[in-house]
Amino acid sequence: MNLPTSALAPLQKEIWERAVVQIEAVRLGERAFAQQVGSDLRQHPGYFVAARERTTALLREHNERPHWRWAWERWALLLAEGGLPEVLRLLDEPEANQELISASPFTVMRPPLPENDFYRGHA
Repeated sequence: MNLPTSALAPLQKEIWERAVVQIEAVRLGERAFAQQVGSDLRQHPGYFVAARERTTALLREHNERPHWRWAWERWALLLAEGGLPEVLRLLDEPEANQELISASPFTVMRPPLPENDFYRGHA
């Protein structure tokens, strides 16, 4: 977002600079989320299996909502056919896959914390 700001009025330039900072903060958060999910998937084998199960449930749940169904269909296919290696590859490129990552089952799943034995049950 390196557009020339020399033609902007001072207030416009200030607003532009604040927007740039906010956008970069969002991007950093998205990268951190993708890295954390990748790390959780590597450390907790049940997390991948639970994500596959959760995606199936989300697909049933949102079948009448095309604005969500597209994501759950893509994730169901990715989890079933691409497996863990493909999901990790996708997470390693968060900028290129931002839309799909932000609509992933991991955004609505609890992380595999020690007090959450649900994922151990899937391992």
